[in-house]
Amino acid sequence: MNTRDIVSADLVTTAKAVITTLSGRNCMLGVSESVTGGTIASCLTRVNGCSQVLFASQVLYSILGKSSFCDESIKNIADKGTVSDYIILRMLDCMSNRFFTILSKNSAVTPRFFVSLATCGVAGDPIEGLPRGTVLIGISLHRKDGTCFGRDIRRHVFDGDRGAIMLAATSTALLLVLEKAGLLNLP
Repeated sequence: MNTRDIVSADLVTTAKAVITTLSGRNCMLGVSESVTGGTIASCLTRVNGCSQVLFASQVLYSILGKSSFCDESIKNIADKGTVSDYIILRMLDCMSNRFFTILSKNSAVTPRFFVSLATCGVAGDPIEGLPRGTVLIGISLHRKDGTCFGRDIRRHVFDGDRGAIMLAATSTALLLVLEKAGLLNLP
């Protein structure tokens, strides 16, 4: 077994804890991934019961993808930064807005909470003055009426090559969901 397989097994174990925890709190999750390139969703979808928790996942890798998903001009994103608090907030808000738009059309789906998770960063050559390994991870927590009651953006710098940065960001993002899950017991 190579190191990557061991890390993947650890990530799937963490993903299982995320699915179990969110399911137990009647919560759904939406993920907007850039620097992680779909690895968060890949880990989550390896877990039985994932479809009860994972609302959707979207990989927004290019500036064009971010522009389309976030309904923002390419110029505005370029001005604010493709790796910025601004774009993380837009990714979080757009995933949440899509969820609540769908929910309003389908009252049979009534989770108590919705969590939006987003990642962006630099896994390759430095961009926008940011070094390789710079990663932003954002999370927002919403009640079923759409009210946001918690939001957090964290900046990290991970070492290693592209794969190591992606895996570190994935692990950190999943652990952030578990950390914030305690807030999902609030009335």
